[in-house]
Amino acid sequence: MSMIAEKYGAARLRLVFGLLAAFAIWAWLANTGQLLDFDTAGLLLFRTDGDLSVTVGPKWLVSLGLGITHMGGTVALVGLSLLLVAAVWRRAGTGRALAYFLSVGLGLALVALLKALFHRARPDVVEHLMHETSLSFPSGHATRSAIVYLTIALFLSELRPEWRRGIYLLASLIFVAVGVSRVFLGVHWPSDIVGGWLVALTWLALWRPWLVLNQR
Repeated sequence: MSMIAEKYGAARLRLVFGLLAAFAIWAWLANTGQLLDFDTAGLLLFRTDGDLSVTVGPKWLVSLGLGITHMGGTVALVGLSLLLVAAVWRRAGTGRALAYFLSVGLGLALVALLKALFHRARPDVVEHLMHETSLSFPSGHATRSAIVYLTIALFLSELRPEWRRGIYLLASLIFVAVGVSRVFLGVHWPSDIVGGWLVALTWLALWRPWLVLNQR
């Protein structure tokens, strides 16, 4: 216990447990129907009043939404994760690369366990604009993209501290866009997305002390 306390510090432990509590509360609200009005309003926001199968805006927005959502897909994230681990290995050696591999790999696998635990169905309010068969909560795309892109941002910001804000801003814009695209395409409730982001932030807060290249 003393090693854990020394590794994390009181402030980080409070952050981890605070985020974990926030996710638990949000998961309860989402999966007991307490957020149904919020979820429905979020889905309807991107559809026309006359035909819920038609999105707002120009037709090319659907293609854009599909393109963005694929940035949070398995192929893109696994590829980026392998490149990240290889880069960490070259920069910081096997031990740190293994920490990155476990953090990202276990984080990607965590989503499947949470989906099975909550067993929430996909939304049926609007027509889905892409085929999905898995369960809904938390969003895999939202969770995994936040984990991967923020972990990449952590590594890059360690290499270029003067670019830290810009790096994290870009990573945040990407994973937020991925999450919004899932609602835009009608395949996730908005609360699935927020739940995924809370999982990702909790996971990264837990793993960050093992990932930083320059311990401070």
